[in-house]
Amino acid sequence: NLAGVQCPRIGGKDETPQEYALEAKFFTEIRLLNRKVNLIVGGIGDKFNTFFGTVEHPAGNIAIELVKNGLGLPADWSMEYTTPAYAS
Repeated sequence: NLAGVQCPRIGGKDETPQEYALEAKFFTEIRLLNRKVNLIVGGIGDKFNTFFGTVEHPAGNIAIELVKNGLGLPADWSMEYTTPAYAS
């Protein structure tokens, strides 16, 4: 999971995607797919041992770009797993 941001869920096989989920997915794919990025694992949280981290593209943090473009919301509950430069 991306640390510090909450995006709409695509859902499972029998679920309907939430509003703007497909747009957020497309936004992320066109910027990161087949690109060299840095993945910084910030930690493991919650009862499901979920990994939280930051994906850094040469142009910046994808989580911040999702929020800037209205495709995600800041998530205080996972902010502790972001790198310090992006936490403010």
